[in-house]
Amino acid sequence: MVTGSCSFNQPPFLAIPTKRASPLPELPNQLLSYISTHFRDTHPEAFKNDVNALVGMRKEWVEPKNEAHPEIVRGLMRLVSSHFPVQAL
Repeated sequence: MVTGSCSFNQPPFLAIPTKRASPLPELPNQLLSYISTHFRDTHPEAFKNDVNALVGMRKEWVEPKNEAHPEIVRGLMRLVSSHFPVQAL
């Protein structure tokens, strides 16, 4: 037997605010700096087209919406993981 009151007028979900995505003008430089620091066997310029594509997709898909949709984030992460090698721990 269940006791207590339950309101059927409200959905059973918590209101969770979405995360806002703001422009990151330094993202390309930060990515290229990370690559030059952690992947010394390849020059960062070799990844410049990939970095520009990633930044362009972020600007197109995330920034105008002012929120990061989980599917868009997963897609961007798949792109990043397919282009950059995984570091061995």
